[in-house]
Amino acid sequence: PVDLAGVEWVPVGTKDKPFSGNFDGNGYEISNLTIGSESSPSEDVYAGLFGYVTDTAKFSDVTLKNVSIYTNPQEVAYAGGIVAYAKVNSKVSTATVLQNCHVGGNISVDTSAVNKTVMAGGIIGFGNQCMTVANCGSTVDITVKAGSGIANVGGVIGFTGIKSAIMNSYYIGKIYAASTHANTAVGGILGGSTGMLYNNYASAEITTAEENKSKKTGTLE
Repeated sequence: PVDLAGVEWVPVGTKDKPFSGNFDGNGYEISNLTIGSESSPSEDVYAGLFGYVTDTAKFSDVTLKNVSIYTNPQEVAYAGGIVAYAKVNSKVSTATVLQNCHVGGNISVDTSAVNKTVMAGGIIGFGNQCMTVANCGSTVDITVKAGSGIANVGGVIGFTGIKSAIMNSYYIGKIYAASTHANTAVGGILGGSTGMLYNNYASAEITTAEENKSKKTGTLE
C-alpha cells in the first residue's frame, strides 16, 4: 500500500499537459490522498488523483482509501477521486476507460462565492464523451455549493456525455448539493448524463438546499 498522509497532492495531468497513458493500480491501495483541507481549501480547478486526462487514458485496479479533497476555485470546477476531467477528441477512435476502480473518503467543492459550475463525482468529475466505467465502486461523501452556478453531482460520476456507459458499479454514501440553477442535477450514480446505465446500484442519502430550483434529483440519476 501507498500512504500519502502528510503530502499535499498535486493532481497528475493539466490542461496544457494532460495524462493520456495507462495507470494500473495492480490491486494496491493508495490511502490518505489529500488536496486542501476544510480549514484551508485549495483552489484547484481539476482536483483528483489525476487532474486532466485525454483520449487514450485508461485506469484499472485502482483503490483509493480515505480521500480528502477540499477545493474552492474561482472558476468552473471539476473534482473526482480518480479523475477530475476527462476529454476525448471526437476525431480519435478511443475512449476513457475505468475498470475495477474503488474510492472512499470525502470531496467538497465550493464555488458559491463566484457562482461557477461544479461537476463532481466520487470517481470521476466530468467526461465529455466516449467513456466506459465498469465494475467500479464509490463510498465518497460529496458536498457541493455552487451558488447560482450549475451543480452536476454524482456518487460515481458528476457528468458524462454521449457514447458513455456505466455498468456493474455502485455508490454508497451521502451527497449534499446547493445550487439555485434550474439545470442542476444530482444522482447516486450520475449527476448529468446522456450516456447509458446498466446493472448499477446506489444507496444514497441525497440532500439539497432549500433554495434549489432544480428537481433533477434521484437515486441513480
